[in-house]
Amino acid sequence: MGENGTYIMYHGTTNRDLQKASKYPLPEHQSVVFKLKVRVGRVKKIDRQGCPLQKTWHDCSYDTTWCPPNCGMLKSGLEEDCVWDLSQITVIE
Repeated sequence: MGENGTYIMYHGTTNRDLQKASKYPLPEHQSVVFKLKVRVGRVKKIDRQGCPLQKTWHDCSYDTTWCPPNCGMLKSGLEEDCVWDLSQITVIE
């Protein structure tokens, strides 16, 4: 984790690895990858379908959700984050 809960991530997945973000399942002519600085705040791990906070995590004071890789939540098997407040995200490149 970076300073004060800040990560460098890449859009497409909320991955911290450019190579993984580049493999996001879009046709190559539609792909764009942004490098972001993200203040994740309080993070809720969602690692299975039917998790009690799957749709209500923000109501419970979480700022971000994180689905770990290969947890069964995403067909791609990649990890994914969801950040509630866009003001926590800064585009770097």
